[in-house]
Amino acid sequence: GVDLNRNYGYRWFLFFLFPWKYYKTTTLFDATNVYRGEYPFCENETQAIKSFIETHHITISLSYHSSGELVLHPWGYTKNPPKDKPIFVSIGENISKLDNYTLTKSINMYPTIGDDCDWGYGTHGIFCYTIELGTVDATSDPQDLLEMCTAHVNVNLYVCQRAQLLK
Repeated sequence: GVDLNRNYGYRWFLFFLFPWKYYKTTTLFDATNVYRGEYPFCENETQAIKSFIETHHITISLSYHSSGELVLHPWGYTKNPPKDKPIFVSIGENISKLDNYTLTKSINMYPTIGDDCDWGYGTHGIFCYTIELGTVDATSDPQDLLEMCTAHVNVNLYVCQRAQLLK
């Protein structure tokens, strides 16, 4: 199947220019867990998110993934800082204080292209964060899930308050 967080259209062409840089984290082959799809937004889920964002005024976005206990912000495709780095760091540091996760740029986890945060910020100026929950991939333990959800209630409330200031 398609890794939906590789199916967004921002800097999509970089794979063809620098395949050695991205080949471990993005692929053209359906047999892997980092397959990005045939073309940007080819999946119903990413089309729905694209449509929603393009018809609403979004200032901050959180995308929850697993695992790593990290708060990630753009960019995933380059080591260059985003032009709004001070704002990303300010919001990210406050999120990190609430969930005790480590704040870092997405590329510090691994370089990738086609992710939702790079697209949201690069195309729409949205302050996007990916939160890597927990210490194991896709836990199904109800107690672990409850703890992760409970730990992020204050994160979500903070982001809602902060979004009001960015309008």
